[in-house]
Amino acid sequence: MICKYCNSEIPDDASFCPNCGANMKDNTSETPNAAERPNMTEQFGAERAQQQAQQNAQQNARQEASKTSSVITKPDGSKSIGTLDKTAAILICLFLGEIGIHNFIFGETKKGIFKIVTTFCCGLSFIFMLIDLIKICTDSYVIDPNALI
Repeated sequence: MICKYCNSEIPDDASFCPNCGANMKDNTSETPNAAERPNMTEQFGAERAQQQAQQNAQQNARQEASKTSSVITKPDGSKSIGTLDKTAAILICLFLGEIGIHNFIFGETKKGIFKIVTTFCCGLSFIFMLIDLIKICTDSYVIDPNALI
């Protein structure tokens, strides 16, 4: 079937023209003028712009949230860091933090590799472990996969 308003080909069972939005079930022979026809491009363009704005707002919110503490307080009052309970994070950092295992668990691969290298090269990883342990205990630890230290 061909749309009588924009001359584009449309499926036979279509109620509306996908190109111009004209009603195909309308039995009147009048051709609507441009002001009466819905402008589908503007409508879908506005919807797409609104979706893009929402996605940008969500992405900005995630970036802002990543700059704050990664400690999450659960409804039952317990705290967690990422997927780990805060107590488990403290114990892992205390016993395995010198070689950076807690960083791998938190998803901070670069930081974990850096701590392994500093352990074998210059022995400074104990200082980094103490810093991380203090941050975890004071709820100021930030999980940042792109950070090196």
